[in-house]
Amino acid sequence: MDLFQVELDSEGDVVGFSFLPNSSFEPSQDIISWQMRQAVSSVPLPNIFYHLMYGIHYNPSDPLLKNAGLHPVDVKTLMHYFPAPFLLYEDVHYEKCQQILADLSAIGLSDKEKAEFLSLLCAILVADVVSYKIQNELPAEAEEVEKEEEAPVPAAPRVRRITKQSGQTLERTLMVGKKSAMNLAGLDIINLLASLLGVDETVMRDICLGTDAWQVRYLALKLFVRVRWWLLGIISQSLRLSKKTDVHKDCYIATPTGLLPQPSKLLGLGGVSEPPWLS
Repeated sequence: MDLFQVELDSEGDVVGFSFLPNSSFEPSQDIISWQMRQAVSSVPLPNIFYHLMYGIHYNPSDPLLKNAGLHPVDVKTLMHYFPAPFLLYEDVHYEKCQQILADLSAIGLSDKEKAEFLSLLCAILVADVVSYKIQNELPAEAEEVEKEEEAPVPAAPRVRRITKQSGQTLERTLMVGKKSAMNLAGLDIINLLASLLGVDETVMRDICLGTDAWQVRYLALKLFVRVRWWLLGIISQSLRLSKKTDVHKDCYIATPTGLLPQPSKLLGLGGVSEPPWLS
């Protein structure tokens, strides 16, 4: 549930429109975290995540999607950790993803900013799975290891996957011949998360697997809240008219994001659609 500020001139015409995010009443943010989804397991994620995952799986050669940081095999594995979307057609999700990218261009984002935005969305998905694995799969794996009486297997070789992300060449660590709770489609998932966020892998590993692991328990939720607020702020700026415009009064409306008329139609700003894909 967000607040929307509508600015009116002396004649009652709309001259400004802005979002005032209210995280306390926005359920779409809570279901980003697997802990929150335990009570509502059938409720899907915000649409934008499915548009991104299915878009990457449908057309991995897309100029922007191939730099998002995930490959089709990665998103296919990620999908097992999330509720299924209401719509299962990959081509439709890809078209929606293209519309989102067009909307981001319409509000002034550059290709570099769009690529960074997509990488952050990928990081949110991976961060939630990392948290789930640490809390559930890793302890179960440790118990299985304790039960085994066989001689320890030599460490699996660490191989690198070379990939492009935001114009940079990145190396991702693959664990060959070894199954581990901290792997995702053969990738070292902590290495993957660190590269998506642009942080040092050693620091990320120490936090995730050390005594401070509680700090990443709700990392996905915290990232999504900040990304959502940032994006709504950018949209508000794009819908704000010149400072010279006289604002006679304003009013506030509380409603779930996506239920108001399109601000582009209210203000005559062609090409800027309201983002129902955030909720």
